[in-house]
Amino acid sequence: MYGWKYLIHHGDSVYSWGSLPYYGLTRMGKSRRVEFAHNFDLCGHFHQRMEIPISQRTFTLVNGCWISADSYTWKKYGIISKPEQYFFGVNEKRARTWSFNLELEDV
Repeated sequence: MYGWKYLIHHGDSVYSWGSLPYYGLTRMGKSRRVEFAHNFDLCGHFHQRMEIPISQRTFTLVNGCWISADSYTWKKYGIISKPEQYFFGVNEKRARTWSFNLELEDV
């Protein structure tokens, strides 16, 4: 989009360390950045929303779950998931011009 590059994948090929996805996401984000120049690495799989800086202009965005309190997140990570997703806009000058968390349940 507008010349910016987004790498979109499920995230199941990212391996955690000690049930912490941050380590695996950071390590894979840096190695993928060398192989394929991109601005944003977008994935899901971990059922919890995270933003991880990979370099000054590259970020990994992990989307949250679509359902509240899913059993996968509770069994795997010991947390209760919050259904939320990243929502952002793009223009020719920036890979992400604005963003906010899109909450998927009534509060």
